[in-house]
Amino acid sequence: MPVSAGSWTVSAIADGFAVATYSGAVTIVNSSVSGIAINLTTTVTLEAPTALPITPSQGGSFRNSSGGLQLSIPANALGSSANTGQIKSTETNSLVQTSTARPIGTGQDIKAYDSSNNSISTLNSNVTISMDIGSTTLVSESLNSTTSAGRLQLGYFDTSLSDWVPIPSTVSYLNADDVQVTPNATLSNVDHVNLSALVDHFSVFGTIVPSNAVAPATPTNVTTVGAVSSITVS
Repeated sequence: MPVSAGSWTVSAIADGFAVATYSGAVTIVNSSVSGIAINLTTTVTLEAPTALPITPSQGGSFRNSSGGLQLSIPANALGSSANTGQIKSTETNSLVQTSTARPIGTGQDIKAYDSSNNSISTLNSNVTISMDIGSTTLVSESLNSTTSAGRLQLGYFDTSLSDWVPIPSTVSYLNADDVQVTPNATLSNVDHVNLSALVDHFSVFGTIVPSNAVAPATPTNVTTVGAVSSITVS
């Protein structure tokens, strides 16, 4: 992978395995470095893929086996064929953090196929995607307030950019009965958060926190001592 000269921390992740980091720093000077091996040993349990039939000319809805992913597909969004095709979702934990976004939990690789099992890559109209994030994940990611959870967005990973692209999303808070609630300050009355958005293609989708949403809070009670060429903050 192309990087500039310097000292780097190298990590690896793959579906079904937790992220692992190389034991030492990798230093790049003027040439490539080889022989860096990272063993992935800690397994991660992922749900089995869900595949359901759909007729493009009719559209329909899709819900994966856990219920955490739902799609609402308008008629003719996948084409005008009256022959039955297929929608398939595969849970993935192989999500990378970039300089612009941090993924939360696992993602979903969504694909559509026509009756001849050809991939449908272009949508004729937008599809509504909805994904849930459980309270356990929110707490583990320090997203346990309305302020922090309200920054969540759906996003897709653009391989041409090697980066996440955020999608304007609606955030809803629900209890264990899947009923929408008004969250309290610490989300203690929330069982899961639902994010929904309109998408114009299928890809790997996930829940992300944009990097500008995880900056430290603005300091308070700050005093400054000014000089001609510098300012000291205390």
